[in-house]
Amino acid sequence: MSDIRDMEEIDRLSYLPESIIHDILSCLDTRVAIKTCVLSKTWNRRWIYSHCLSFDGQNFEKSPTAFRNFILHVLKHHKPSINVSRLRFSHSNLIDQSVVDNVYEYAISHKIEELEVDFFSFPLNLLMCRSLKTLKLQQPCRLHNLVSPKYSLGFQFLKNLILYGVWIFDNDEKNSSHDLFSGCLNLENLELNKCFWVSNLKTFYISAPKLLKLIICDLSYNDMLVVSAPTLEYFEFSSLYPPIDLFIEKCPALEVKIYIEFDWNLEYYLQMMNIAERLSHANSLMISWNYFTECDD
Repeated sequence: MSDIRDMEEIDRLSYLPESIIHDILSCLDTRVAIKTCVLSKTWNRRWIYSHCLSFDGQNFEKSPTAFRNFILHVLKHHKPSINVSRLRFSHSNLIDQSVVDNVYEYAISHKIEELEVDFFSFPLNLLMCRSLKTLKLQQPCRLHNLVSPKYSLGFQFLKNLILYGVWIFDNDEKNSSHDLFSGCLNLENLELNKCFWVSNLKTFYISAPKLLKLIICDLSYNDMLVVSAPTLEYFEFSSLYPPIDLFIEKCPALEVKIYIEFDWNLEYYLQMMNIAERLSHANSLMISWNYFTECDD
């Protein structure tokens, strides 16, 4: 009897409210959450109530078929009435496109709010997702021809957008300028980190009426970048050589941080200081020098 009593005292997790248990499982990788079904009969189906799904192909690199079967198993058994608030999907190139499409269709139909993916080609059906609030796209993601007005990013309710190592292609020679983010009317936070813009465009616009925070780090683009965001409060900029030609329209309450790489190229310094001068209208302007020194033995 004492052993049973000790077990009951140890297994306090099972006595938590179901909603809290579901929240805990949602914090786990989906593959780990499913493994909890071996704990007891009461845990056998608890993972299906998770409101966060994670499909990480890195765990299945030696067996793409197992990755495919794992995804199909989750989509089949996940509770249909439970919305998916967050989805992380990586290494989707390991499986066939039909399964990838099933994942995104499932996420959209279950009111996805936060999405982190690294797909190779952008699925246009995500443009119509009204519930999506946070989107993070990572390399090797590629955006093709989305700079034409017909295919501008149309996330009307999106608030946070992070692009990391993303390639943006434009093959439309008729356009000399365009704003990729003009359809993101509620965008508040935008981060472009180590992205590559391959385009004939001479001017790249970022205009967002509600944008509060903008971070641009090592954007590979050789022409003019114009930012029009009247509510912008924070702007962080760093660039390798050659820096992009940057212009930001005046904002009443703007904090600016510029990080300059330590380099003996005079032209780079002059261009970066020219950018800083254009931002002299900001409430505060900080310039930081990034450099590395070798430690003495």
